[in-house]
Parts: sequence; C-alpha cells; structure tokens
Amino acid sequence: MRISASLSGFQLQLLQQLDFLNTAATTSAFRLATGKNVNTPHDDPAAFAQTSSLEQQSNIVGHTLAQVQSASGVVSQAQLAADEIRTQLTTIRDALLTDEAQALTADDRAAKQAEIDLAIDEINDLAGTEVNGRRLLDGSADYRLQGLNHSQVRKLDVFSSRGATQTISGSVTQAAEQASLTYTGAGGQITDDASFTLTGRLGTETVGVSATDTLAAAADVINLASHGTGVVATVNGDDLVFTSVTYGSNANVAIEIQSGTFAVTGGNGDGTADGVDALADINGRSLTGDGNRFNANDNGFRFAIEFEGGFTGTFNTVTTDDSDVLKFTLSTDLGDISKLSVANLRAARLGGLSGRIDQLASGGKLAGLNTNTSQAVRVVDEALSQLTLAEASVDSFADVTIATSESLLDGLQANLEDTLTSINAVNKDLETLKVVQNKTLSANTLAALSLLNQQQASTPALVYQLAGLE
Repeated sequence: MRISASLSGFQLQLLQQLDFLNTAATTSAFRLATGKNVNTPHDDPAAFAQTSSLEQQSNIVGHTLAQVQSASGVVSQAQLAADEIRTQLTTIRDALLTDEAQALTADDRAAKQAEIDLAIDEINDLAGTEVNGRRLLDGSADYRLQGLNHSQVRKLDVFSSRGATQTISGSVTQAAEQASLTYTGAGGQITDDASFTLTGRLGTETVGVSATDTLAAAADVINLASHGTGVVATVNGDDLVFTSVTYGSNANVAIEIQSGTFAVTGGNGDGTADGVDALADINGRSLTGDGNRFNANDNGFRFAIEFEGGFTGTFNTVTTDDSDVLKFTLSTDLGDISKLSVANLRAARLGGLSGRIDQLASGGKLAGLNTNTSQAVRVVDEALSQLTLAEASVDSFADVTIATSESLLDGLQANLEDTLTSINAVNKDLETLKVVQNKTLSANTLAALSLLNQQQASTPALVYQLAGLE
C-alpha cells in the first residue's frame, strides 16, 4: 500500500482559489489607493492606452495653466505700477492747479515744486519696477526700433508683430496742420475794448481785452488758460495768432464776440478754424492720419507712428525687433507665443506736444509753477492720455488674451477630468466590498486547506491502526 505525499485535486483547486482571491483583494486595494480603475495595461489594454493619452493631455493643460497664471501675475504687477504712475501724475496736476490763478507766494510755489519733484521721482521708481528680476515699464519690455529719425518721427508705438522683425517705410504726402485764427492790432497793441469766448478742443474760456493792452499781454492771458482751451497765442509783429496745440481735423479754434470789436481772419472766414489731417503712404497703403498720427494694421503688424509737425517726404525705414517684449506660452500649442509690449513710462518719455514730465522737475524749463503752470498742466494731461493708451494695451492683454486662454484651458481641463472619471474612476464602495468579500473567502479557503491538511496528516495513523501495526 502506498500513501501519496502529493496534493489532491481538491487541494489544488483550493490553492488556486486562494491565489485568485488574494490577487483580487490586492487589485481592489490598489485601485482604492490609486483612485484608478485601470492601473496597468493588463487591467484593460484599450482603456489603459486611452487614459494614458488623456492624462498626458491633462498634464500639458495643467502646465499651460500654470504659465497662464504666471503671466497673469506679471501683467497684474504692470497694471498696479501703471495705476500708481497715474496717481503720481494726478498729484502733480493737483499741485499745479493750486497756482492756476497765479496767486501762490514764492514759498508756496517752492513747497508745491517739492511735491512735484517727489512725484516725478516716484514715477521713475515705478517705471523701474522689477517682476521676476526684469523691469517692465522703463522700455525694457518694449520693441526695439532701429533707423528711427527723430527729426521726422516724433513717436512710434508697436503693439503687435507677426515675426521677430518688421519694417516700416513710406512717405508723408501732406503734412497735418493746426487750426489758426489771426487778430491784427496796431503799434503792438489791441485797438478796441472787447470781450470774447475762446473755444478750442479742450473747452471754452472768456477773455477780456482793452485798447490799452499790448498784444504780448493779451497773449499771456490767453496762454495762462491754454490748459482749459487747447489754444495758445503768439505775437508776430502786429498780429496776435491763435493756434491749436494739436494738429488735424479734430483741432479747432473759435472766437465769438460778446462785446466790443475783435475781428479775426483766417480759418473758415467766420471766426472758426479747423486743422487738417496728414496723408501718408505707409508699407504700401494710403492712410489718413489723426493729425500727424497714423494707426496701421499691416496683416497683424499693428503700430502707430506720429510724425513731427510740418514734416513731408520719404521717412527713413524703421526696423522693429521683438527681442525684448514679454513672451508667454498661453496655449497647449508650444509654437503659439503671445507677445506683450509695454511702453516706456519714465518721466522723460511721458508727455506730448506741450513737453515732457521731466521738464516739470526743479531745474526744468517748465518748473516753478507761476507762468509755467498752464503749459505744465497740458503736459500732465498729455502724459495721462499717453498712459491711458499704454494701460489699454496691458489691460487688453490681461482681459482678452490671458482671460480667454485661462477660460479655454479651464474648460478643456474640466472636460478631460470628466472623461477620465467616466473611464477610470474607482467605485469606492464596490471595491471596498470586493476587498472584504475576497478576504473573507480567502480566510474560508485557508480554513478548508487547514482542515484537509489535518485530515491528510491523520490518514497514516488510521491505516496503521487498521492494519494492526500499532
């Protein structure tokens, strides 16, 4: 008689069952730990390939969203600094207006000048604001311009470009003109008493003159109110010439007599005059300017070029370079780069036809308030207009480019996550139940094996007893 030491078929079945139950319990526990239904190709080859692709896309979207948030932080810093520059310009304007009536004492003017100097210093400090180690508002993040002739071009702003470099060329065929009216006196004086309203682009002022006034004195009165009218006066022999500060069809001068005699000539022949816009051929296109300023869009290359008053003819070709502009990846397409140029907002670059903000500082030709006040206010107003354009460019980038990218990426991320959830989300309740059930069945299987082992161990003794060997 032979007693086999090998496992019975039933024992093998139990061991296989035990292995299956332990594997199933481990798989469910792993799914609970990872939160994924498919963790390896073995689980479901097709689903694994699909989820791997979706997860890769989700990672790319997540990385791009981080870039968008970084760009938003940079642009927000630029916006805050520009807002502070506006605050400082308003401070300067308020200080100037305290001497609008020429009533301040010398000490008062010195105190106000000190306020203006501090504000100008603060503007320059703000223009040097660094974000991530890079200055933003001092021209360091603007397009480089090569070949610009400042005797021809007063200002050139580039807003966007198709490539790294672009060129601007052409000619001004008609110069812009200011609006102008002329009063003719005699012997350098006003000839009659009169009261009239003077109207320009900025508003209206009432002016009174008398026959004892010199033309120069009358010009001074008019110029002290130029920040309210946008009209300045000059004396040329016996002529008192009224001229708009700005150029173009939006510039105007009007004189309406309230009392007395004050005859003017020129313009439209009725006491009014309008400016004339410049005409130019730029990059092969015929354009009409806003005064001397031309806004151009050459197939995505957007820029504004303003010529010096009176300039006509061919201007030097200008090459633009985007090496310094801010560049951001705001799309999952790594080749899609968004650019933002930020204008130079230092005091020496802020202003317009009336002058620059740095000229209002102590030692500058428009410092000291007093008779400089009106022109200085005009400079501030022109600087504020310039700042508004710069802010509009930055705000547009923030509100349109960044916000749109963020919204699209958020939506894409949500769709990817929803798809992944529908394919690969773990049913926690079901998997937990499977773990418990499989562990219970595993324990029962172990108990059955133990019982079989006990029975198998007792078989030889039983055989010996039946054979009478014990």
